[in-house]
Amino acid sequence: MKTMKTILFTDLDGTLITGDRYKDDPNEEALIAFRQKGHKVALCTGRTWFEVQKLRRAIDLSCDFMVLTNGGELRDGEGHPLLTKTITPEDGMAALKTLISHDELDLDACDRDIQLSRVEDELLIYPDKTLYDGTLEDAFQETEGFVLLSCHRKDWTATGIDALAEALRDQLPGRAEVHRNDVFLDIVPEGCDKAAGMRDMMTFVHEPMRTAAIGDSYNDIGMLAEADISATFPEAPEEVRKAADVTVHSVAEFLNIIMEDV
Repeated sequence: MKTMKTILFTDLDGTLITGDRYKDDPNEEALIAFRQKGHKVALCTGRTWFEVQKLRRAIDLSCDFMVLTNGGELRDGEGHPLLTKTITPEDGMAALKTLISHDELDLDACDRDIQLSRVEDELLIYPDKTLYDGTLEDAFQETEGFVLLSCHRKDWTATGIDALAEALRDQLPGRAEVHRNDVFLDIVPEGCDKAAGMRDMMTFVHEPMRTAAIGDSYNDIGMLAEADISATFPEAPEEVRKAADVTVHSVAEFLNIIMEDV
């Protein structure tokens, strides 16, 4: 009897990588061995395609699939688009103006064609971080829809991030999703989260596979609950630990558990 293979949905930041390197030395080798045995790997992240392109220039992130912008955009391992969902231009511009009014925040705005980042007083184009000569509002006047709007600050308190999240949800009721991380808020198309991204991606996987997921933060909770087997880390928030089946210290350790269980 043929053993069912597993597809691993792995968060990036804080789970698989730190900055532009693997978080733990065995992770890269473990992923290679996992795929060589016929299993598949899907990166599952809040990052945009523009950001992942830049990251892949610095680190080998070979994979079979990518779930980007918290489930709003799906690509294959080579980067070819499979599915893209967007926030309407009207709702996106309204949310963007709200974010712009908070001078203390760094911002990201992304549609299918361009991603701009406001970092302190500079406006930069991703992935090369060249200066943009104009304003955020000007750049997206002709957009057909936003893939992601995001904001963050390193010293953000839980009270501050939650208050802005609620304000944005009130502004866009039922028309967009607002996901929080430790220091990030992501605004994505309606119905998008990592769990929905997993379900959507499985329609592009043309064989029965068991699902596994690993992540470390609030926006991973749905993905962890959705998977057949899931893991997080001892330092993850309590709500995240409750959603996971097991606690591990690295992606490599979780892959060992998966392979022992097949």
